[in-house]
Amino acid sequence: MEYLVIGAGPAGLQLGYFLGRAHHDYLILEAGSAPGTFFRTFPRHRQLLSINKRHTGWSDPEINLRVDWNSLLSDNPDLLFTRYSDRYFPTADDLARYLEAFAGACNLRIQYNTCVTHVSRNGCFRVTDSKEDSTRRSASSWQPVFRRRIFPRFPASKQRSSMVRLPSILKASSTSVC
Repeated sequence: MEYLVIGAGPAGLQLGYFLGRAHHDYLILEAGSAPGTFFRTFPRHRQLLSINKRHTGWSDPEINLRVDWNSLLSDNPDLLFTRYSDRYFPTADDLARYLEAFAGACNLRIQYNTCVTHVSRNGCFRVTDSKEDSTRRSASSWQPVFRRRIFPRFPASKQRSSMVRLPSILKASSTSVC
């Protein structure tokens, strides 16, 4: 396996789509039973703050996509979020349903119910999941390609639970073997 993506949220699915399109060998690990597990619980009020602008007044698909805050990029125009909800402020359930449809339509390689419990590095990365299945994931050296946590800065952001988690992606290195 060349790439390991941790998390099947919108960013993880988008990474998987483009890795697959570029014919890379990848696997997405998702702790939940479906893509976008976060949106099955949050936001608590179930209403998204991102707008769903179905009618923009333009016929140019590029311009329409610029004001579409929820769609993932693909070559299939039927996979736009605007086809999944007609509400201006869609619900989180609409987004969860959309992410599941996107993953299925794009045949993304996702392993569900696999919670990554530990990532360590001693010459190479070793990824351990809740099933203690780390042997095959440490067969080669992994290099971090993308990992960042964003801590919002506003008065009510004292708790770490408010951080935005972006997916982790590890790339197999051809220079060393563990």
